Amino acid sequence: MHEDSGSAPLSSGQFFSRLGVLLGVSSLVGVAGVIFGLNPQQTISCSVFIGIIMGTLLFWNLRLAIAFIGLSLLIFSNSINIPTFIQSASLEVILFLVGMMVVVGALRDLGFFTWIVQLIVSMPNLNGKKFIAVTAVSSALMACAVDEVTSIIFISSLIFQVCDRLKLNPTPYIIICVFATNVGSAGTMMGNPVGIYIGTKAGLTFTDFIVWAFPIMLVALALVVILTMWFFRKDLAIFDRNLKERIARNL
Repeated sequence: MHEDSGSAPLSSGQFFSRLGVLLGVSSLVGVAGVIFGLNPQQTISCSVFIGIIMGTLLFWNLRLAIAFIGLSLLIFSNSINIPTFIQSASLEVILFLVGMMVVVGALRDLGFFTWIVQLIVSMPNLNGKKFIAVTAVSSALMACAVDEVTSIIFISSLIFQVCDRLKLNPTPYIIICVFATNVGSAGTMMGNPVGIYIGTKAGLTFTDFIVWAFPIMLVALALVVILTMWFFRKDLAIFDRNLKERIARNL
């Protein structure tokens, strides 16, 4: 595994140039707020909000520290008070996510996701369309059961494994599973934080999502699979050809 570019250390020149861009954009937002007649708290809030976004993009490894600095500025400038912050933080959603991460970590350590991956890899009569259908459906259902991030991590590892064996470009298959994962995450309230937030704030239950959201998700998933199979039909043909060659060589 190689380190991504976001984890590479910045030189002094890069750091200060990015810091200058961050401060410059935040200052421009503040000036614009004054011009448009915002009060000081509103102006500071807009500047901090844009600053946090820009800081996250420019200093990815420091994103948590940047968020805390922005929050501190909002509190000390009286743009937000502690009770309002606690009320707006949706602690029930955060605690739910923490619990989900604990469960997912336990399942990962027990080898549950590896077992699912091995089942898919060892399918009989495997071909391109079957591989896409199974991985897309698995991505969607896993996103429903745990969360979309966990789903795409494990399914992408499967895709890289298969594509490495068959000497294929994994990009089309990753794209398809990203689509399927995002669609599947809407099927239950556990699929992504947005669903959890909507469920807790609107008083919806898991059953409500199953009754109303899950069927729509299945229809959308079917459309995604059909359309992506057609769009990437050339890649699927290469999949079948390389698989036949590998089987012919008894590999």
